[in-house]
Amino acid sequence: MTSEHLPHPRKIVALSVYVAALALAAWNAEALLAWLGDLPTHYGWLGYALVALGVAVGVALALPASALYVACGLAFGFGPGLGVALVGGALGSTVSFGFARWLRGQRPRRLDAVESRLGPLEEAVRTRGRSLLVWLRLSPFVPLSTVNVGAGLLRLRWRDFFLTLPASAAGALLFAGGGSLGERLANGRFGATEITALAILAASFVGLLFVGRAVRRELAAASSSKPTHPSVLRRPDTTLSPPLRPERRVGVEIELTGLDVDEATGCVMEVLGGRSRSSQTPLVRHVETELGDFEIERDSDPLKAAAARAERDELVLRDQFLLHVAEPWIPTEIVSPPLPIDALPELDRVCDALREAGAHGTRHSPLNALGLHLNPEVVGEDAATILATLRAFFLLRGFLRRDGAIDWSRRASPYIEPHSDAYVALVLDPEYDPDLDTLIEDYLEHEPSRNRELDLMPLFAHLRPERIARLNDPRIKARPTWHYRLPNCDLDDPEWSVTEEWQRWLLVERLASDPARLADWIDEWNRYGRVDRWLGAWVDEAERRIAS
Repeated sequence: MTSEHLPHPRKIVALSVYVAALALAAWNAEALLAWLGDLPTHYGWLGYALVALGVAVGVALALPASALYVACGLAFGFGPGLGVALVGGALGSTVSFGFARWLRGQRPRRLDAVESRLGPLEEAVRTRGRSLLVWLRLSPFVPLSTVNVGAGLLRLRWRDFFLTLPASAAGALLFAGGGSLGERLANGRFGATEITALAILAASFVGLLFVGRAVRRELAAASSSKPTHPSVLRRPDTTLSPPLRPERRVGVEIELTGLDVDEATGCVMEVLGGRSRSSQTPLVRHVETELGDFEIERDSDPLKAAAARAERDELVLRDQFLLHVAEPWIPTEIVSPPLPIDALPELDRVCDALREAGAHGTRHSPLNALGLHLNPEVVGEDAATILATLRAFFLLRGFLRRDGAIDWSRRASPYIEPHSDAYVALVLDPEYDPDLDTLIEDYLEHEPSRNRELDLMPLFAHLRPERIARLNDPRIKARPTWHYRLPNCDLDDPEWSVTEEWQRWLLVERLASDPARLADWIDEWNRYGRVDRWLGAWVDEAERRIAS
């Protein structure tokens, strides 16, 4: 066996610890069960709660749920043991499912291989999710952790997860009951009650054998069906799709660390050529190319101000200190001119050069929260066109966060806060039909900040400069574009590209350009309750619609 086929040392260590823990528990099983049985005696209901929490942790850590349930029956008897097993199993299942679902959204490429190994289960979950999960939960031969993690990685709906969770009671009943019966038989009790229990357990086991056959039939049917979930959904095709209006342009902002302004400038010139010139503001460079004037700068106004003061007077110790200490931690930003859409692959080449030179993106550090901003020119400047695009974005924003695997550091930052639920509900009300002034006033009333996933301040400053001027925010630059701030800047990933993020944005524009389809999406969104949307049910529906 070659070295590349050997398991990673961390996996070997983790497996060793796992096996050692199981062996230790088995070796001391009698003492452990006696200790568990004494907990309710000393602590009352809190003792049961502590054991249920332990069962939950065990299920979440992929310990055999059957062994945990048997232990509950042995320690507490049938009634209390079953109750502890049910509560602990449900809580642990919820944690492991939720974590797997979250993990799938965070690291999609790293988990693609894991997901593909699930084979026919992937398609089965997508086409028969609820019924299949019931069968899997009923089967005593399918590990509970496999069911929970697999369903999470395949992003089963939260609603379906909770609806099928009661089916896990069959396994808890079988194994906790078996443990309780074993405890009674070990103590010499063998009467009518025990005989009846044995008969029930035997009948249950035989019944669950038929469940196993049903599971195999479901998997076989799914494996023979055609996929309904194209892989292009998770990793959009990097071939450029045509824009809705060929003459439109898009500006791009790339945030990075690892390179200073001069080094980033060199990368831009390496790919695009051109001539570099200094700016009147220190820490800012310009590169004049055939595509236009690129600006490369440290993305910090206080730092640029300190550099200007230090350049005028080298004895300003405070500013010198700020430059030397803070500058390495401040992102470098490359701001493109408005580019033709077909020039975006040139920016992908710039990103490749940046990566090779040592630049880092969003995922390099939890402190980065770096982003890629797209500034596409609007299709039209009338209220109806703007409203349609805003509606399409609100309908797709959850999917864009999921499919783009928006890093938790960016989600936690103040730069891409979601628009308020109240404003989203207003915009997605089918009766909402504002004129341009009302649209702007409503936006400013609900969203008086630039720090949104989709920032409309530059567009509204272009359309109604006197209205936005009252905000007294010099950072708002008027331009006839959307300011799409959501995407990661995944420079560390060789497969990531600016073109990929543009493809995602086009999903918004294409939905906005189809009035009938947009109206249908809005009607469907309004049928979902707030809890369903919070649990991700609408994102699942949006994903299904995009795939169909």
